[in-house]
Amino acid sequence: MLLQNGALTFTSKSLEIGDASEEMRLDYSGETLKVAFNGKYLLDFLNEVASDTVELSQESPVSAMLFTDGPQYSYVLMPARV
Repeated sequence: MLLQNGALTFTSKSLEIGDASEEMRLDYSGETLKVAFNGKYLLDFLNEVASDTVELSQESPVSAMLFTDGPQYSYVLMPARV
């Protein structure tokens, strides 16, 4: 996952399936952040949210990231080493 000014890019690589990349616009203006997560765990969160807006917060690239969709649902993911 690459987070940079105005864009979030998800990239996935699999020997069996191949490579994929998806970019979306977002409201972000901080430092560029590159972090890896287990895609299955990230999809577990995204499949449960009811909101169109998700908030991400993280102290550093090696700390846990908090995903929330407002007061309804919160999810904590640890980054994977790549």
